[in-house]
Amino acid sequence: ALLNPEAFGRSRRGSSDGKRGWRPELGRRLQELRERYGDLSNLGLLMGYVSHMHRHGGRRKSQLAHATLGTQLTRFGSDLLQVAGSQRIAEWDVADFETNYGAVLCCKSDEARRQAFDALMDFHGYLINVHQMPEISEAALRKIAGSRIVAPRPGMATRLEVEQVFDALQADIASEEVRPDALPEAIRLLRLRKLMFTLLGASGIRPSSAYGLTLGDVLLSGPGRDFVRVRSTGDYGQAKSKASLGYVALDGPLWARARREVLPWVDQEKSQVGKDRWWNLPLFASAAGARRRFSRSLLTGRIDRLLKWAVGDPRAGTYWLRKNSVTARHERVCSTFQTCSVPP
Repeated sequence: ALLNPEAFGRSRRGSSDGKRGWRPELGRRLQELRERYGDLSNLGLLMGYVSHMHRHGGRRKSQLAHATLGTQLTRFGSDLLQVAGSQRIAEWDVADFETNYGAVLCCKSDEARRQAFDALMDFHGYLINVHQMPEISEAALRKIAGSRIVAPRPGMATRLEVEQVFDALQADIASEEVRPDALPEAIRLLRLRKLMFTLLGASGIRPSSAYGLTLGDVLLSGPGRDFVRVRSTGDYGQAKSKASLGYVALDGPLWARARREVLPWVDQEKSQVGKDRWWNLPLFASAAGARRRFSRSLLTGRIDRLLKWAVGDPRAGTYWLRKNSVTARHERVCSTFQTCSVPP
């Protein structure tokens, strides 16, 4: 949970689950774990490695994102602990390291093996520099790891399939509202789930970026002039790269259908919290004016399952909505270019 930004935010004290102040607090919690288990225990070595990256950064950046810290460790951490078992990593010799690292790599799929190797070698560099552990030969391990494999993962949902999912989400709301014991929190969650689906389908932004939107990031100025702003600043903003930052248009058939419901809902949220407070409040707050959000799994888990059902493919998921939007934009650009290229 420490290295999952969303779970970490929910575990923090205070009224907000945002990311403000996460870096010093994560450092304190990692230090507590190291003190509890010991620096030379297997878990202590892994936590020390994360603390080292947290403090000094990686090969390319002086400060690593919270999610990057988690990704770097999870590429090999759990497999290494399982391979080590009751053995102490700190007591391994050169042959032990090479044998057990090879076993870790064999646990990985062909696509993940090279990334696991790179992370393992970075981890071993930490062990050498900080704990004076022996250097090893990378040649045999590099041969096991092979080269990086970039496998295409096509995924598309048709307009009819997207509308089927939208209708199912609307039916969830209707069935909950007629229940005599319906909870306002449950109805709000269902409405926000449909809003999440709508924004993802209409903008093509990543689910993590959509989850980090605030009320001020949704700009509804009229048909053809509706946008969301993706940013990495503020208490909630999330963007995978600089190329993702900026204003993204809301358009397409799904947005045309849902806009008339989204607009009054956003206006209602703003009116309930006052003119000076709504701008930086999370869009997917658990209550109007709250600074804590519903978990992302509650918002997208049902969408994932519905897309698998509608598309008939177990690989389908929320991210396919981004692929839909990106493909549609590419087709529009190509169409415009071809039209402009036709001589009069």
